[in-house]
Amino acid sequence: MLSRRAAAVGALLVAVAVVAAFVVMRSRTGARESAFALDAAPASSASSRVAAHRFVPGREVTYAVTYASDGALRVGEAAQASHLVSSVRAKLVRTVLGTSPREGIELLLYRFVGAEIAIAIDESSRATDAARIEADLARGLVVEMTRSGTIASVRMDPAASSLSRAFARALAAWTQVALVSTDATSWIAREIDTNGPLAAAYGVVPRPSSFGDVLSLRKTKRPLGTREGERAALGEMFLRAETGSTAVVEIDVDVAQGEVVEIAGDETTDATLGGQSLAHTRTTFDAERTSARVLDAAALAALAVEIAPLLESAPMALDAHDATLGDSAKAEASRHWLGGATLAEITRGLDDEARAPREGRSFDLFLKVQAYAFLHPAECEAIARLLHARPPRGSASATIVAALAATGSKEAQAALVGVVTAHGATADQMLRIVPSLGMLASPLQETEDAVRTLRDTSKRADVAATAALALGIMARSIAATSPARATRIVDEALARLARDERDARDEAAVKHDLSVLGNTGSTRIVDDVVRLSRSGTPSVRAQAGFSLRFVADEAAEARLLELLARDDDVLVRARAAAALAYRDWTEASARTQRTRVVDEPDAAVRAELLRTLYAMRSSDPSVVAFVKERGERDADATVRSVAAAMIAAGE
Repeated sequence: MLSRRAAAVGALLVAVAVVAAFVVMRSRTGARESAFALDAAPASSASSRVAAHRFVPGREVTYAVTYASDGALRVGEAAQASHLVSSVRAKLVRTVLGTSPREGIELLLYRFVGAEIAIAIDESSRATDAARIEADLARGLVVEMTRSGTIASVRMDPAASSLSRAFARALAAWTQVALVSTDATSWIAREIDTNGPLAAAYGVVPRPSSFGDVLSLRKTKRPLGTREGERAALGEMFLRAETGSTAVVEIDVDVAQGEVVEIAGDETTDATLGGQSLAHTRTTFDAERTSARVLDAAALAALAVEIAPLLESAPMALDAHDATLGDSAKAEASRHWLGGATLAEITRGLDDEARAPREGRSFDLFLKVQAYAFLHPAECEAIARLLHARPPRGSASATIVAALAATGSKEAQAALVGVVTAHGATADQMLRIVPSLGMLASPLQETEDAVRTLRDTSKRADVAATAALALGIMARSIAATSPARATRIVDEALARLARDERDARDEAAVKHDLSVLGNTGSTRIVDDVVRLSRSGTPSVRAQAGFSLRFVADEAAEARLLELLARDDDVLVRARAAAALAYRDWTEASARTQRTRVVDEPDAAVRAELLRTLYAMRSSDPSVVAFVKERGERDADATVRSVAAAMIAAGE
């Protein structure tokens, strides 16, 4: 691999990031923070060699880097697309600064020397933007890297442009190589790139002995939280963005030096919303080591003084869905979507669509409403007032609510809350809006309080139940940013469960409590939910098992696998199989599911397990052959067709 070519990602990567960050309403499953060895089938029969990063202070390595992108961002109901291309050629000088005060973190300086950047949108050169990025990257960025090789955060000059930050995140993300200091031939690591958290599957690739002390790896990536079958826990499908990517990265590691010799990869990224394509990009990358040296103590100290402002700057997440994505980039995308339309024009479009639906028009109206709400936040209340004159279950109301919820600003949230708390609000309006409030990426305290009030005071049992479920989802959304708020929601849900069990409430009440707890994904629910998964009532066991789907806890997974393998009720096994579709691949899970596919008497459960296993193929490529073989041999025609369709589509 020592002379691979590459080039790709930039402006369109930024565009995809803008799209996904602006409209994203997705949940993310938890995962371990660092690489861990697996006892999976070896990637090859070759004996592996121990590889681990060596972070030697002052060690300076220079790489020749090429990086580019080519793709399209869809705009407008006529499927108009903006074509965006970008390229980067530069020397990347990577210097180990030393150990961070944070445990397990090393500080590295990335400087892009002599960068040549080109950006064009619809064949129109953006030379000014390119020059700004070149200058910002030349000033460097400080990378906080775990000792396994994954990136925790990046620090840049606070004055760097949002576009420069997007390029920096993307370039840094490609340099992640998670190594394990064992003789494993395959392993999984949790990483983060501009598309969000991902599972990176590594396998050792056999190489001729002439390669010397170089370990060759192949990495495939799968975004977390995007497996087939994932749905909003409230049971209703909402318009929401999905950013999916397919990537294969080839890596050579100098085992003696403990550093990467070359990284070369190819990635395809798609952003979709409501089944419609927003953006598509093809990215390639190559970084090849050209020289190395070690700075003496004096030179390293001088460098530390020079970059002190970078060290003092705020850390920036690699994830482009992060709130650090600049409002200017969102505004640019919004102007594309809006196309100068007024609110009156958008309103006429909504009513026309309700009378005579046309393929794709509802989606474009959604983008226009959202763009208008973002560019004119003071008008969010006026947008929400449109709901009063339109059927709550109609297409226009669905588009308005989804657009305001996807915007997620304080004005948009307040407008939706105003509708459900207003005197005279109907149950249908509440049942339309409250689920969307639960799915907000960053619900405000005021929004949470309004939903809590509906849960506690609504005279309609269905409204109160929906509000409780929405609060559960909120707890999972805010667990990292507002742990105290999340803890309160979980505590309230646990107290309700204890009350309903103590008062011997009906089975439906206990199952609803379990549903709320399952939406939180909190590890604090494990003891109670596992206890109820041993209930003598099959429907309660089934709901308890499904409520463990988001819980990143070994005991939760162990109980799910036990239910799948041993419970004598088909409903319980079916719900356990469905829950596993939400969880990350583990060797134990894959082994149990494979065994159950062979032994399971119910065809529907077998089909569900084949879907889940096939969705894990980037983590475990061997499942493709397994699904194909089991599908062909299955006695049930439906199971055979499900397997054949997955294999044929390659999805």
